[in-house]
Amino acid sequence: MARGDSDLTEEQRRIRERFVDERGYWREEWDHLLRLDPEFFERYRELASHPWKAGTLDSRMRELVLVAANSATTHLNHEGMRTHIGQALDEGATVDEVMEVLQLASTLGIHSVSVGVDALAERAGFPDRTEAQRESMAAVKADWAEYLSDDWDDIVAYDHGYLDTFMRFSSHPWRTGALDPGEKELIYIAIDASTTHLYEQGLGFHIDHALENSDVTPEQIMEVFELVSDLGMQTVTEGVPILVEEAAARDRLPEES
Repeated sequence: MARGDSDLTEEQRRIRERFVDERGYWREEWDHLLRLDPEFFERYRELASHPWKAGTLDSRMRELVLVAANSATTHLNHEGMRTHIGQALDEGATVDEVMEVLQLASTLGIHSVSVGVDALAERAGFPDRTEAQRESMAAVKADWAEYLSDDWDDIVAYDHGYLDTFMRFSSHPWRTGALDPGEKELIYIAIDASTTHLYEQGLGFHIDHALENSDVTPEQIMEVFELVSDLGMQTVTEGVPILVEEAAARDRLPEES
């Protein structure tokens, strides 16, 4: 139900202007939320803007983190992707950098294997291997030792050929990409820490890598957590337009909304 902003109060307009000043964008459907509960939106504005005021990441990196969170296969919020890809480009990110974020986020699918194979190994044990197969397994582990944790031993034991092909796929951004190693780790941290995934095993691995192998600080990692926690608000931003449409259809929409 499209409406102009002529019926917004002065305070509602001020809230919207503050959000745009701090975040650089506005979604038209948020006007509905402003009308229904401006005080709640003001509390959200304060929360969402906190990392942008107190954090140490630059605006470009913040937007790339939000691109990752919205594009992760566990979430796939198209409007969020569009908003933050546009914002990232406006903040100086290159097309290659945004493309690399999407490539890094696409590796999340391996968690189906890494979680699944652990459950399988607990119940079925490990298959017998010939000496030649064991040598091949050892070679794969040696080739990718820089990227693998001990937690991946079960995948090697079951199908080291699959792991080898996956590592060739997932290492592509590390060989050709535009982001530096610390920024790559922050993208991995963002998708593993997102509310829709919360993959603790991978999260710990990438926090360790970020702190040990780059100039990423604990404060920057904390900022990534704060940025991706914004996904929780999408319950409201996606739900309110539906609420407004359904209430209007029943002639139950409050006058001020």
